Order: sequence, then structure tokens, then C-alpha cells
Amino acid sequence: MKTLKLLLFSFFTITLVACSYYKDSAQETQNTIIGTWKLFKSYENNIQISLNSCDMEESMIFRKNGDFLALYYNYLNRTCVLNNKITGVWENTVNIYDITIDGEIESKEFFFEDYNTFSYVYTETSSGG
Repeated sequence: MKTLKLLLFSFFTITLVACSYYKDSAQETQNTIIGTWKLFKSYENNIQISLNSCDMEESMIFRKNGDFLALYYNYLNRTCVLNNKITGVWENTVNIYDITIDGEIESKEFFFEDYNTFSYVYTETSSGG
């Protein structure tokens, strides 16, 4: 299950674009991530990969109260349907975001490109065996 979550949370470089976002002037710099973000671009080994319309429905929602929700979609009978919903919590620790899902914490550095896009890099690691 952990591997599935990691794959779903992505092992690509991801660029997301805000569909809507919350800005509070006192927290604007600290909590820029608050809002709903949709998948915009994805890269594997620094090469942009093609996304279909269903991929571009994938969303990450960061709420002001610290809740996190990721929505993943797949095609089923030629229709894009919600495939998985992952919930957790997030915390900003000086632009390193700790995201906790089922008690497991992942730390990610997010790069805000402008007011409505950000990216992060996730590198999949595997243990030899």
C-alpha cells in the first residue's frame, strides 16, 4: 500500500496549477500552497511526458486547517472517473512541506513559479535486494 501511495503521489517532477487558491496577507508567503492545484505538466528523467485529459483532472487540495486531499482519476469505459482519494495533513516547515498520509511523513520542497503554479521533484528510491 505504501508503494501505491508513493506512486500515486508521484515519482515524477510535477508541475501543478492553481484552479482556485486562498491568500491571507499575513500568511501569503508562509502558506502559498493553500488552495486547489491541478496537474499541469509531468516529467520523467527530465523529459516532459504527455498527459491525457483524465491525468489533468488529478488534484491536490491543501486546506488552511492543515488537511490535505489528493484526487486521482483513471479511464473506465471511456469515461474519466475518480480512482483514488488520499487524505492526510500538511505542515510548512520553512518551505519544506511535510505531508503525512497514514502516519507516514514525506518531506517535499515545493518551488513556486508564480502565483498559480508550483513544482516539486520526487525521486523514487529502491533498496537493493
